[in-house]
Amino acid sequence: MAGYGDVLTELRAELAKVDRSRERLQTAIGAIEELAKAAQPRASIVADYSKMTVREGAIHILKTEGRSMETTDIVARLKAGGKQQSDMYNSTYTALARESEKDQPRVVRDGKLWKAV
Repeated sequence: MAGYGDVLTELRAELAKVDRSRERLQTAIGAIEELAKAAQPRASIVADYSKMTVREGAIHILKTEGRSMETTDIVARLKAGGKQQSDMYNSTYTALARESEKDQPRVVRDGKLWKAV
């Protein structure tokens, strides 16, 4: 039967393993956070969406970004590009939903996100 000293030694060894794992995870999290910052869209890359339809502007944004995006992010980019319209969120969502239902859609749903095809 193991004594208290043996049990404490084992527990301390397990705790040391957990600490090393925690340090590796913290390092990985830091690296991923840096990658995420670098992947943020740059504010300087803004097209003029004022003369485009909401649908064409949203599709252009999705193709330009090359990644799936939320409707709110697409709306923000449209507004930054000069697009003005009442109820922009619903207009954008509806335009993308209708586009995604076409026989040959240029956008599709990717979970809760939109993605260019």
